[in-house]
Amino acid sequence: MLNTQMASWSQLRHDTILYAKQSYTDSIVCEFPDAYVDPYPAFYKAIVDYSDKGAQVASSLMEFTSSAHTALLEEISDYFTELGFAADILGQMAQQQLDGVPYTEEQLGFINDAIQIEEEDAGCTTAEFPAGWYKRLFFQPMAALEYDPTIADVHTQTSDESGMPVGYILHVGTGAPRIMTVAVNQCDGPRAYVGVVFSYYERITKDFERLTDEEWSSILYQTHHPEDAIQDVVPQADVPWMSEFIVKK
Repeated sequence: MLNTQMASWSQLRHDTILYAKQSYTDSIVCEFPDAYVDPYPAFYKAIVDYSDKGAQVASSLMEFTSSAHTALLEEISDYFTELGFAADILGQMAQQQLDGVPYTEEQLGFINDAIQIEEEDAGCTTAEFPAGWYKRLFFQPMAALEYDPTIADVHTQTSDESGMPVGYILHVGTGAPRIMTVAVNQCDGPRAYVGVVFSYYERITKDFERLTDEEWSSILYQTHHPEDAIQDVVPQADVPWMSEFIVKK
């Protein structure tokens, strides 16, 4: 029956092909069809102000330093200039996001140039290097490729409710970027966007153990590999107020 139905459907499609257009599978392209910028222009304005101040300080120090340090100060000034340039464009796009104004071709081109990985000949092998403006947000551009989680101890609980010593330490930290999908009402209707966002964690240790960044990086690895679970830390899942938004495999 299925065979007969499909054969009949093929005849139908043959007769209707001129007004029932065939479907297409898109080619693989490295391009964003559209973009969404968090609508917080005040944040980007603050980054621009910070960049302007940093560039001014670096430039003013050139008058009082030796020529040996001039090159470093020029690098610092260039870094702040690049940071301010990117923040200014993103700030304009954030305001347009609030106002419902479509992005220009130049702005979309800027977004398309955010992250690229280029391969360069390194003698007997090839090495990957970051390209695009995102790497220029780092004073040391190669740091853009590094996995660099951080953690900080923010509160100490010496004893529990009964007065027994526990030495709990509350830590807050970051991990690998997460993929976020967000639906936004645009001027031409709702659209879904996918991008990377921060990951936030809280971790509690006992016996006054204060974690370093290196130890936290190891814990994150073992979190994703349960067979290496750590026994001397109080288990701490994702923060409760994020549980309804995080999807895990």
